[in-house]
Amino acid sequence: MANIADLLPLPVNVNLGRGNLEVTGVPLDKLVRLLGVYQNEIGQMYDEYKSNGNKIPFERVLFLFPEMVASIIAIAGDSEGQEADIRKIAGPAQVEALMAIWKLTVPDAKKLQSLLSEVMALLPKTFQDEVQKATKQAEAQRT
Repeated sequence: MANIADLLPLPVNVNLGRGNLEVTGVPLDKLVRLLGVYQNEIGQMYDEYKSNGNKIPFERVLFLFPEMVASIIAIAGDSEGQEADIRKIAGPAQVEALMAIWKLTVPDAKKLQSLLSEVMALLPKTFQDEVQKATKQAEAQRT
């Protein structure tokens, strides 16, 4: 029997200027939480992605959604609760961290897109309503 820990992608060290931050991919449970908390931001990002020929520079994501970026880096760097300090990190270092996190979280973006479409089609409407309700509650807590 394989040891699952041996199969996980290796973390990557990202230089933040005065030191390195070890980042991993974002696990599914925290990815779902991010999707709920930042649903509006992700929707805006997706719209911009589609309107720009299926491209959006990481620098643009950093500019438009600094809170979401800090949350992603905090989760991937095992630094939750330090988002305010993460937002103070130089922009290029945040972009480098995001790129590393993206590659570790989504090694095959086309496959992910296909799987997400299939999953959303299978979800019953009542579950989708519950997800939307939980998203609204999470947004209310953020403000």
